[in-house]
Parts: sequence; structure tokens; C-alpha cells
Amino acid sequence: ALVLSELSVLLAGAAFAPLNPQDPAARLQGLWQDLGANVVILRASQSNLVALAKESGLRPVEAESLFGDSAPAAPLDWAAVEVPADALCHIIYTSGSTGRPKGVLMEHRGLVNYALQKAALHGITAESRVLVASASTFDPSLGDFFSTLVTGATLCLDSRAAVTQQLEDCLRNSGATHVLTTPALWSMVELAPQQLPQLWVVALGGEAMPPAVVRTWGQAPGVQ
Repeated sequence: ALVLSELSVLLAGAAFAPLNPQDPAARLQGLWQDLGANVVILRASQSNLVALAKESGLRPVEAESLFGDSAPAAPLDWAAVEVPADALCHIIYTSGSTGRPKGVLMEHRGLVNYALQKAALHGITAESRVLVASASTFDPSLGDFFSTLVTGATLCLDSRAAVTQQLEDCLRNSGATHVLTTPALWSMVELAPQQLPQLWVVALGGEAMPPAVVRTWGQAPGVQ
């Protein structure tokens, strides 16, 4: 529902901001106010957030009502909205570890360039299977989402808990050919490269690279 929600917002000519539903209520309310948001898309099971959104003056929309089996069929003749390249596309918030979270405003052309360049540099094609290992609140997840969509590749999604605690299983079960994550998370993978023969591209960043990871994966045949 997350990917469909973000894509739908963009097709409507609006902008989105992915937030962590596990954040404290006060933080969410502060971010909603900072955004000037008027709609929040939630799961029906998040009843506490539905009530919080209403209390904050937002209109909560249940994702199941948009994309579930009971959702009404959309007309096929809808007109695409023309959006200027420099129009606001999405907002990503900093962690706020050094103070108040700051929203980083991104334009449509930025996301387009990001998706196309990532697809080209990582060799993502229609035959690729991209495992999303980044949290939805960080922009690498958007690179994974949209580079996959623009190339017709397969997007492999799993729960955040599964990715952070059972990354090896996620890689094997999804048959992922591409993954982008941090060196710290990748260090949890104890499988040898030959045990993941389908894996072609491992992109790591955001922090210092442990020498052991370089030794193990830097020389692995068939892996970039």
C-alpha cells in the first residue's frame, strides 16, 4: 500500500511525506503541523493514529479502502496531471537527533533523475528483483521504489522487522538481484557470496565500510 499511495499522490499532482507510524504521538503531530498536511493515509489497524489524525485536524484515509479487494475500481480514462519539473514532489525529515527534525524538500525532477541514474548505474532491468532494505522514511527507499517502477523490474518488499532481523532469509526468499543498505546491516549477512548466486549488485553506504565486508564481497565473482 505504501508504494501505491506514494505513486497515487504523485499522479494526482500532490506531494507526500513518509513518516514512521511508530513515532510518539507528539512527534507525529509536530510533523503534520510542520507539513501543513490535510490528509494522512493509514492502515485500518492503526486506530490510535486514525483518532490522532482527526484530533489534529487531518482527514485519515484507510489504505485498505483505496487498494484493498473491496476498493472501487478506478476509471481507465482519467487524465494525467501535468506537473512542473520543479514542483514539490516529497519531503523527507531528518532524524532530529541534534534538535528538531528538518524537512528536506525534493522536486519532481530530483526524483526522476534519482530513479533513472540509479537504474543505469546499478544495471536495473526488467529482469531485476530489487529488495527494499531501507526504511520508508529514508530517501534510498524511494530510489529503490521508482528505479524499479521505471524499468519494469520486480519490487521485493518485506516487513521492517524481517529486513533488520532476518536479512539473509529476505534475500533468499525474494531471489533479489539488487539490494541497497548500510554496512552495519549488511554485516549481519553471514552467507558466503556463492550462497546467494542470484545477487548481482550490493550497494552499501551511509557509514564507514568494515574491512571484512570489502574482503568478502569486494572480490566475489558476479557481484558488484
